[in-house]
Formats: sequence, C-alpha cells, structure tokens
Amino acid sequence: MMRAGTGFIFAVLVALLMASAAQAADFQEKRFYVTPFVGWTFFDTERRFSSGQDLNDDVYFGGRAGMQLAGPMWLDLAGGYTGTRDCASCTESSTHYSANLMWTPALSHTFSPFISLGGGSSTFRHAIGEPENAGVFEAAGGLRVRLNDAFGIRLEARNILAHSESGWSKAHIDDVVVGAGLTFGFGGGVKKSDGDAEVSRAPVVHAPDIVVSEKKLEMELLDTGKIRISNINFDHDRSTIRPDAYAILETVGRVLTKWEGLEIEINGHTDSRGTAAYNDELSIRRAEAVRTYLLDHFPQFKPAQLTAKSYGESRPIEDNASAAGMQENRRVEFVVLNKEILRRKP
Repeated sequence: MMRAGTGFIFAVLVALLMASAAQAADFQEKRFYVTPFVGWTFFDTERRFSSGQDLNDDVYFGGRAGMQLAGPMWLDLAGGYTGTRDCASCTESSTHYSANLMWTPALSHTFSPFISLGGGSSTFRHAIGEPENAGVFEAAGGLRVRLNDAFGIRLEARNILAHSESGWSKAHIDDVVVGAGLTFGFGGGVKKSDGDAEVSRAPVVHAPDIVVSEKKLEMELLDTGKIRISNINFDHDRSTIRPDAYAILETVGRVLTKWEGLEIEINGHTDSRGTAAYNDELSIRRAEAVRTYLLDHFPQFKPAQLTAKSYGESRPIEDNASAAGMQENRRVEFVVLNKEILRRKP
C-alpha cells in the first residue's frame, strides 16, 4: 500500500499550483541554475535491511540543476544519495536520478512556489546480495526564496515512487525526501530586484519622460514643493546611473538651480519586490548616486544643500499588484525642505 506521504505530497502540489496561479509578473530570470541539496529521506515502511530490520530514515545528499525551456517551464534534473545503517553496522544505500518538467511562475516576488513531475532510475544497494534497480516516477513541490540576483534558497518535498515488476499500476514502494539547498543562477537575462531592467539587448529609452520640459518640472516644484521622477534607470542591482537617465537628471538640475540656497532631500523609493532590508539598502545607494551626479554636474550646489534618504518600499503611491503601479513606486523624489524660498520666476 502506498504510504500516506504520497497523498500529502500531491495535496501540497495542488495548493502550490492554486497559490502561484494567482500571481504574475514580467521579468527575466537567469536561464540556468545549480543547487547543492541536503535533506532527510523517509523510507517506505516496506523497505528492510538485509537483516530483516526496518530501514532507518537518514540524511540525504544530492543536487538539482535546471535550464529554462520557455516562460515558467524548466527542465529540472535531480539526484541524490542516502546511506543508512542497522544496529549491526550493516550499511545499505539508495540513489536516484531523474529528469523533470518543472513549472514555476517567473515571479519577481521574494517567494516563488514550484511543482515538478518526471521520471528516472534508482538503485538500492543491500549489504548482502544484488542491488535493486528500478525505474522511478517523481513528483515534487516546494518554494524558491530569492536572496538576490544570483542566489536563492530552494525548499522541497519529493516523492520517489519505484516501478514494480508487475507494472506501474502495482507500484507501492515510495520514499519521501524533504530538504533545502542554496541555488546559484547564471546565464541568460537577469532578475529584477526592484524592477530596474538590465537585459542583453540595447537599453530601452523612455523618450516621453526624458523630453519632459523644464517648465513642467518647475510647475510641479512650485505646486508641490517636490519633483517626482519614476524613470531614473540604474544598472541592475547597482547604484550606477544608466546613460539613458542623464537627460532627465540634467533637466532636474537646471530647474533646482534656479533658486539659490534650496535645501533638497533626495529620496529613494522601491516597489515591494525583494526584502524590506534589501530595498532600503539599495534605495539609499541610488539616492546617493543621484546626489553625487548633481554635485558633479552642477557646481552651483553646495554639498550641504543635498541630502540622500532611503524609504525603500515603505511609501508606495500606487498598488504594487500591477506592473504599472510598481513602475510608479520605483521613483526618486527631490523634496525642498525650505519651501519658503520657492517663488515663481518671471
């Protein structure tokens, strides 16, 4: 009889599928990954040592590797080893290898669930006698936790069902592996940490925003005491300002230097993707980069006039549930602290 863990695994898969189907985002991940993996194997209750004793559950060592096929579909390779001993120090071991089709939505959120189905082979080596070779059907589900552009954590539960000599309909020996691993992503495009794009093709220039007029920004400054810009682009996961943002920064600088002595707080904001701590750290670096750019290109500013401050994801102005909302939330604001200086220019 198939162990109860199998039903639990499939219930987890269904839950993950329903949860992840409700989320979507448009970003490009790394195309390949490798994951050293460690966990624990719960052997089927029908497995026995050569001595006849119940098989002891034990530590699992393995790995995962994958390649993106199209969109959320990945080829996921899995393999691992578990060695165990009985009280007589009789060592027996189990190994498995499989190729799987994994579905994981390309989410820019910190947490990304996945499910996979596939098949391969397994070998169970007894202390005495010939090893048992079998085909296997594998079903897995879990969660990928993104740490940054190239690294993440993979949490997984996997059911390994061994092929019976009487056929798959009679298969009833299934082992369950649970564990975690550190994922290394590489190749292809890149993920976005807070939505700022860096892709292998030429950079996209947001022309409608970059030809924004000085007059329009000046009116915004006089009406609100600040200028809000949502398309100052940076190199991915860095505080390096991209060349396609120079024009808008030049326009902002020309407007802000029309009033001598303005004290300006440069605020960095992100959307909700990534951890709060990560977004805080990234947005302060980017606010500092904008401050440095203005000081370097507009000698009218004294360093004490410009300060940088990070708000990370804490002050959204739109709903982060949509791509358009996230774009608005990824912004730099130039806030005048001594607004009494602002006067309309003739």
